[in-house]
Order: sequence, then structure tokens, then C-alpha cells
Amino acid sequence: LSNPWGFDFNDYGQGCATCCVIPHLFHVVQGGTYHKQARPHVNPYIYDDIKTIRDHTHLSAHGGARFYLADVFPAEYRDRLFMCNIHEHAVLTDVLEPKGSSFIGHHGDDFLPTNDLAWVGFSVEIGPEGGVYVLDWHDQNICGNEVKFPNSGRIYRVMPTGVKDKVTPDLSAMSDVELVEYQLHSNDWFVRHARTLLQYRQASGALNRKVVHQKLNDMLNATSEVPKRLRALWALYVTEGLTENRLFELLNDADEHVRAWSIQFLCDVSKSNAFQPERNADWVLEPDVLEKLATMAQVDPSQVVRLYLASAVQRLPFAQRWSILQGLVSHVEDVADNNLPRMYWFALEPMVPEYQRESLELVMAGKIPRLQEFVARRLIMGDGGNKKLNQVQKAEVWNGLIKK
Repeated sequence: LSNPWGFDFNDYGQGCATCCVIPHLFHVVQGGTYHKQARPHVNPYIYDDIKTIRDHTHLSAHGGARFYLADVFPAEYRDRLFMCNIHEHAVLTDVLEPKGSSFIGHHGDDFLPTNDLAWVGFSVEIGPEGGVYVLDWHDQNICGNEVKFPNSGRIYRVMPTGVKDKVTPDLSAMSDVELVEYQLHSNDWFVRHARTLLQYRQASGALNRKVVHQKLNDMLNATSEVPKRLRALWALYVTEGLTENRLFELLNDADEHVRAWSIQFLCDVSKSNAFQPERNADWVLEPDVLEKLATMAQVDPSQVVRLYLASAVQRLPFAQRWSILQGLVSHVEDVADNNLPRMYWFALEPMVPEYQRESLELVMAGKIPRLQEFVARRLIMGDGGNKKLNQVQKAEVWNGLIKK
């Protein structure tokens, strides 16, 4: 993704980037490949990257991104994305409407137009008192080639009229249990900082693990609001309070987001990582977990869950991807989704040269037409495919693909 000058996570842990020069808003997921301003993708077989989620345009330069997850602005601002626009000399907001596995980004409002050509807002933060902080480097040369006023930067805080400042408590002086309770706070500044302190204490051996994990599990089980349940889940993860058995249980949770995050955590607890060649991965899923994920790929009604499966499968050894991919590509309702067909391809693509027949059979049996096109292109264009292309040309499934 080119020029992501702002990034933040919403109340459900979904990451969004604001960008400069290119379309300004992207929903960013693990394993995704996105718009590049110039030059081809590093992987020449991407074919079709994931698109912007915006349905409108601003002037083209954006910087900073923060979801408003605090408690002093009007309720309609909750989970709204704040960003600076350098060319407009303003602070803008976008509203994200869920659509399929992703969102549509609608224009919220021109939150803070400045009418000052030297005002160059570039970064946004949300404070513990609920205010919106904006960094303004205040220089008429917005590209920074010649900084005329190096000492003129300033920070503004925006607060609703009549709201009084609150004393910010010292979280580092609080007990483990008190930090757990802050996972329910209405201002995410406290939630994130308290979670980080719990993680530090776990890493240093100072955490009362038994009490903390019991409290967080109670919160996860008893809280009705999904974002607050997710906070408990995330805190359990960073304090090493989740076992494979517990995550396996959560794959049956009634909420799609809890199921989705459980998939991510199950597949993150591994020796595999994004920089290790997939075929050499020495970690595999247990057979019962693999079977469960393959079943979810086939029958789970949630496109959010399938998005997390498509991300997770990219971290698995090739041999364990097939059964999950077979389920994923069987959903005709995913054809028009902004993420899913592309994410399915990103998981399948590196396997095509080595598993040509299996790849063809997979996409021929599936319901995502673009995958048929991509497999054919990969076989014809890729070096690995060309070495064995003659074997495939004679295959019945290859002929069927050509006819189709």
C-alpha cells in the first residue's frame, strides 16, 4: 500500500489506513495487497489488488488517522475516523458502514476547516480526557522541500463546549485487577494503555496470571457488548491467557467477530510467520483444528469469518491449505466482495506452479470465476508453471477450463 500516512483500529479491531495521493481510505487485513502509486507489485502474479473502500473523494493528500473511541463528543462520532487533509487545510471525518467482509467509507463531515493556507494538519490523536489532538506543522510549503518556518509547529486540542478537564489517573500505579476493569472503559485510550501495562507485567513475570485470566474470561463470557468482549479476548492474548483448547471452543461463539479473532490467534501461535517460505514451515495445525476450520470455511455464514480464514490460510503449510480453500471458494455470494476473491487468490497463488492439477480442479469446482482466470494466467506466465505446462495442457480439467 502506497503512502499510508495514517493508521488505526476501530472498535472491532479492524485496521484502516488513510493515504496520500492515492485513494484515501483502505480497510487493511493480514495478507492483503493494495494499491501502489507507481511501479508493479513485488509479486508479479497479484493480478488484482484490493481496492479502496471510499465512496467519495477529497483533495488528494491525507495524513493521520484515529477512530474516535472516547466519550465526550456526541454519540454519532463514536467509531468515526478522523483524518487531516493537507490540501484542504482541514480535519475531516469518514463514517464506515459494514459491507460484506469490509466497509464502505462515507464522508462524515468537514470537522475542522481552518481557512489558513499555512495550517498543515498531519497527525491526529485522541486524549485520555476525550479530546481530539491535531498536529499542525504550520508551513506554506506542504511538501516539505523547503521548510521556511522550522519552529512554527503547534498542537491543537479540540473539545466540545462546556466539557471540563478530568484528572488522568496514573495507570502504572494500579493493580492488575484495576487494569482489567479498565478494559470496559468508554475511552479506548485507557483500554489500550491498560492492556499494554498488563502485557508488560506478563513479560516481566509480575502479573498475577491466575486472577487476571479469570477476570478476563468472566468479562469475555458475561459482557453483552461485542467490542468489550473483544477487548477481553485481546487482553487474554497479550497476557498469554489463551490456550488452543479455549480458542477451539470460541470457534463456536455466537458472534462472528469473536470467531474471527479466535481463528487469527489459533493460527498466530506458531513457528510460521510472514517471512518464512510457506512450503518450509515446520508447524502445522492439529488435525481436529484443521478439520474445524475447513468446516467453517464451508458452512459459516459470516463473510468476516471467511476473511479471517483467508488470512490465516496464508500462514499455513501448503498441504494444510487445500481443505480450507475448497470451502472458501464454494461461496458464490463472495464474488462481488471487495476482499474475499482476492484474498483467496493470494492464498492459492504460490501453490499453483507446484500443484497445477489440484489448483485447476479447485477453481473449476468453486464459484469464484476470477480464480479460474488467475490460475490460467499463473500457469502460462509463471516460470514454475512453464516447466510443467505440457503435463497440464493434456489434462481434462485444463481443457474444461479453456472451454468454460
